[in-house]
Amino acid sequence: MEPSGALLPEASFRLYALSTREPDVLSSHDGIEAGDWPGVYDVTWFQPSLRLIVLSQTETKPENGLWQLFSGRADRVADAARTYRFRRRDLSTVVNSLFEAYGLEGLTMPYTVTDYLKEEALRLREILTPEERLEGLDPAERLRGLDPEDVLQAFRHEDLLEHLDSEEIEAYLRKIRSGRQLP
Repeated sequence: MEPSGALLPEASFRLYALSTREPDVLSSHDGIEAGDWPGVYDVTWFQPSLRLIVLSQTETKPENGLWQLFSGRADRVADAARTYRFRRRDLSTVVNSLFEAYGLEGLTMPYTVTDYLKEEALRLREILTPEERLEGLDPAERLRGLDPEDVLQAFRHEDLLEHLDSEEIEAYLRKIRSGRQLP
């Protein structure tokens, strides 16, 4: 028995790649060998070899349910969302959100990362305070799209004039008095 905290030997580690679909260009080359299970391939171009798991080709059985959730095939996603049982607390927020969306809303494929990010942004917009939503934005970004008149109405005239020097104020007053058009 190895002492706790000891590192595993290098031979215990392996490179894996996941793909939703079979990469056609890759499979037309030598150096791709079918693995022991459907959807599993060994790419021998690398040392040690890389194991490629094509999620849409793995067997549809309960232990592959998580793979099926990301298979890119609506029928497999729906089946995984309906039948796969796992402890939600053990999974990331993204996986939980995807599982809930497929399980409760019956999403149709393709459901992309961009789709997920948009939905998550809308969800966050509902639960964050206005201050939290604006956090990290510089002033120009915070004001983008607002009508200048609406922004100015939020301030008292004295507060606005306080930020101008007397020469700018006097020049402005002279233009108004002379009836000239302001720039």
